[in-house]
Amino acid sequence: MIQQVATAFAREDYRTAAKLIKQLLKQSPENPWVQFYLGKLQEVSGKHQDAEKMYMQLLRSTNNSKILAQARQGVQRLQDIKQAGTQQAIAQVKSQPGNAEVAVLVLEPVSREIKTQVAPKFAQIMQRDPYNARLTIPSRGWRLYRSAGIEELQFYGKQLKNAGIPCFWVKLSDIKQIPVFQVCYFTKSEDYPGERLIACLNPLLAAERKKNREELLQAREKELDKIVAATSRKARPLKGEDNIGVRVGKVINKFNVEKHFIIEIQENSFSYQRNQSKIDAEAVLDGFYIIISTSLDEETLSATDTVKAEKNLSQVEQAFRSYKTVDLKVRSIYHYTAERVKAHIDVCYLIMM
Repeated sequence: MIQQVATAFAREDYRTAAKLIKQLLKQSPENPWVQFYLGKLQEVSGKHQDAEKMYMQLLRSTNNSKILAQARQGVQRLQDIKQAGTQQAIAQVKSQPGNAEVAVLVLEPVSREIKTQVAPKFAQIMQRDPYNARLTIPSRGWRLYRSAGIEELQFYGKQLKNAGIPCFWVKLSDIKQIPVFQVCYFTKSEDYPGERLIACLNPLLAAERKKNREELLQAREKELDKIVAATSRKARPLKGEDNIGVRVGKVINKFNVEKHFIIEIQENSFSYQRNQSKIDAEAVLDGFYIIISTSLDEETLSATDTVKAEKNLSQVEQAFRSYKTVDLKVRSIYHYTAERVKAHIDVCYLIMM
């Protein structure tokens, strides 16, 4: 009957093939040939996702060389169809009048565990290899990934969000209206002779830290409320300053929030309140950070230019990433003398030039 199915596919008689496959699935559903032709039927029926899943399952489970070869061909066909559809959709998006305005696509950070899960999806959407995709997805801080027309980036961004990859896109005209940093230059510092200290204020960073602090405090208050409830319950209440102190210590020491709370522990009770004065004192520094420069001549390198140079360090990191992993794939080399380290850095610099 398998031969009859093959003949039906050769004649493009998919109705007959479907009837035969239905019978074979009842008789021998584990037969790899039956599974292959089921995937092929799903492919010609337009159920590409189910077909690809069946082909990939066969590539993992069977040792039959003929089935493996045809399953690989099936996967390649589906990938070509998907790529052609994506290119067509992108071409339509690019042709829209609203796409003329330039925008940027920014990737938001994810945890290492989630990065491992979403990297294959990112590679598939952006047509990158999985290893490079995993390096591209940030773990800390935003990453400017691509600049293009707003409609094109919106097309990619929606697919990334549907795949569970946090991102956002914004027009350059809107970015120019955002105050990224404010610079105040200190002319000298006795604690740092021969260096300039540049204090920067990022309002967006300040807002983010304020939000994170409040979320952290609320989360710890929930844990502390459990201890308060444990000391006041009727059945087997938590008693003893030592026992209560151990429970409280696990909460405040784990997240280093002891300075944010005023703790009062008694023999049979426990209470707490926020130390608002210390919280306010810490909040004053939100958004500030210091850049130290050894260039003392402000005319040669102004405070603003120094900050811009520090922001552009990501380009240097990207160059080394390209040198070590994606493009050149130079293996790790370990040196133990200063001369060899300098020589190796010079070689790396020349290669990247």
